[in-house]
Amino acid sequence: MKAIDIMTPDVVTVSPETSVYEAARMLLGRRISALPVLNADGRLVGLISESDLMRRGELRSEKRSPWWRGLLTSDLRQASAFLRSHGRLVADVMSRDVIVANARTSMRELAELMDRHTIKRLPVMEGHRLIGIVSRSDMLRALLAIDPSAQPAPDVDDQVIRERLLAELKARHWAGAIVANVIVEAGVVHLWGEAGTTREIDACRALAETIEGVRRVASHMVVVKTVV
Repeated sequence: MKAIDIMTPDVVTVSPETSVYEAARMLLGRRISALPVLNADGRLVGLISESDLMRRGELRSEKRSPWWRGLLTSDLRQASAFLRSHGRLVADVMSRDVIVANARTSMRELAELMDRHTIKRLPVMEGHRLIGIVSRSDMLRALLAIDPSAQPAPDVDDQVIRERLLAELKARHWAGAIVANVIVEAGVVHLWGEAGTTREIDACRALAETIEGVRRVASHMVVVKTVV
């Protein structure tokens, strides 16, 4: 799947001239956490999110710094900080450096962008045109759409399942070193072996569950504490 397959196409937007109060009403009313900001030409010029409205002078929640820090901070930065906490237009407080995706951005790339930039959503662009937005919620919906438990397991021969699993175990030293044997019966995988922690055992179970045709995993592995 790619961004175009999971994005929300009907995006609620605001203009730079929208008031921060109207933006707050829209965020609450639509139950969304951010709004793309489009100029008169329909170009994306920013993004205003809940976090942009948390530090407000009206709430007395603006950031405060020691008096001496003001001596080390440029006038421009101080003016910008004041504008973000007291400005009444979206243009005054919005984030201007927006990280975006395109229609063909893969799920892996979407997750990496969100993780790397610590953001919760990505506007999806086609050239200069906004065509959708992908949020963390959309990623979760995509996960549910491919939930293996909601679909019948394909009919795969037990020997084929075993061979594929043994190959995966061999390719991952952390797993191959602790799984002593694998038996597959009617699509049920039985694992034997010894590990240092339950976490490693659980990881082996998760690895077995990724093999096509596996209906269930029965782990007979045990934790063995290393004696020093």
